[in-house]
Amino acid sequence: MKSVSDDKPNVFQNLGNGSWFYNYDFKEVDQPQEVDQENVPVKKSWECESVKVWGIPTSKTVKKAVISNTWDVTQEIDLANDNKRFELGISEDKTLQDKYIAYLNKVEEIKQMVESDFLNYSGQLIQ
Repeated sequence: MKSVSDDKPNVFQNLGNGSWFYNYDFKEVDQPQEVDQENVPVKKSWECESVKVWGIPTSKTVKKAVISNTWDVTQEIDLANDNKRFELGISEDKTLQDKYIAYLNKVEEIKQMVESDFLNYSGQLIQ
C-alpha cells in the first residue's frame, strides 16, 4: 500500500492496536502547489510502501508481508509453473524462465532489505 506523509515515517510504526506498519522504499517528493507562486519554497513530502503485520514484527512476518504485497499467490504459482513448462520443453519461450529468475532475484532483494532494516532500525520496535 502506498503511503504519503509530510514527515518521513519510521521504518517500524506501532499503530497501537496490536499491529505495526513496516515502511520501505522511501521517496522524497514535491507536493503539488495549489497556486503557481514564485519565491515560495516547494513543500516536500514522503512516499513509501507500507505493509501491516500483527504482533511485534519479526523478520519472517515482514518478509512474508512484503512479498505478498508485491505478488499475490496466484502470480507466484504462475511464475513457477511457467518456468517449469520451459524447463520441461513444453514451451520454447525463454522469457518464461527469465521472468522467474527476475522474480527470484527480487525476492532475494526483499529478504536482504528486511534483514538490513531489522539490523538498523530494530530500536523502533521497543515502544
